[in-house]
Formats: sequence, structure tokens, C-alpha cells
Amino acid sequence: RRCMLRLSACWVVCFLSLVAWVHGQASTQVYIFDLRPSLTLPPPDYFELVHLVSAVQGLVNRNESKLYVQLTDMDQPWWQYMAQVGYFKSTQVVNLTSVSDVLSTFSSYYKGVVLYDPKVPSTGNVASTASGARDLVPICYRPSNGSLYSQFVAGGPKIPVHLNLVGLFNGNVTGSAKCDAYMWAIKEFLSSGES
Repeated sequence: RRCMLRLSACWVVCFLSLVAWVHGQASTQVYIFDLRPSLTLPPPDYFELVHLVSAVQGLVNRNESKLYVQLTDMDQPWWQYMAQVGYFKSTQVVNLTSVSDVLSTFSSYYKGVVLYDPKVPSTGNVASTASGARDLVPICYRPSNGSLYSQFVAGGPKIPVHLNLVGLFNGNVTGSAKCDAYMWAIKEFLSSGES
């Protein structure tokens, strides 16, 4: 299960990175964030971190390539190739060393947080949709010490919660909390044309 979680997260980040970088041109400043040290985190922490950073990367790279995330050693050859073909010829490369750096550097790209419910894992997927549709960053509601929620919502910069999915879905609509979340997302984002 841990391997599948990491593999899924890796594919999401790799895909988003490639699409964003191929689609846009490098700006005068490009930021690089190395997530490779996070591979040693417990699976929930790892997933939540990758989820958050991937969403920020998607928002930042929507119109131009600015944020490159290295998730595994497999990402290094792509970076080297882009440098070799002159992609960064007139570009200053800035290393970001923490999630806090990523969030503060790119705070103008998001309006707040979409808080998702760890008791209903499908709300993480709904949070990803809300992130892109409403310029929000997804953070799991885990008030434990050291969690992303504790560091950035309850403490630290206290990023405001714009959408709270915690406790919203209990199976009253479809008989499944998971399906309730997806039905809500369809109505909220797809049927409305917001996404």
C-alpha cells in the first residue's frame, strides 16, 4: 500500500510537471523545490505534502513555467536536459528549501485553503478540483502536531479556509460518504461550469 501511494503521488507530480513545463515558457525566474527528502515521511504525511505542493505547482504554472518540483531522482535528467537545450539561458534559478518557502513565495497565486476530511478520503480528490477551480490549496484537516494543517492553517501564516469539506459528507444522499462527496463536486464544479 505504501509503495502504491508513493507511485501514485509520483505519477501525479511527474505528469503535472511535464504538462506545465512543455506548455509554457520559462520565466525570468524559475523556482525549484526538492521533495526527494520527503520520501522518508510516513505515507499520510508524504501524500498530503505532495498533494499540497502539486496543487501550488499547478496554480503557479497555469500561465507560465515558474515552479519545478523534483519528487524523485528520475526528475533530475529532465532538469538537466532543459538546461542543456538552453531553456534556462536567461533565467535565474532560485532554490526553495521548505514548504513554507513555497507557500510564501507563491501566496499571490492562491486565495486560501480548501480543507479536506481524512475520514472521507474522496474529499482529497474534491479538494484537488476545488483547488484548480477556485485557486485554493488543499490541506487535510489533521490538527496533530507538525501536520500541514497545524503549520499553515491553525498556526504559522494562518492561511484562511475558503472551503471546508470536513464533516460535510456522511452518506445521507447516496448511502456512501465517498459518493456523496463526488456528487457534490459534480453539482458544485461540473454542472455549474466552474471547472
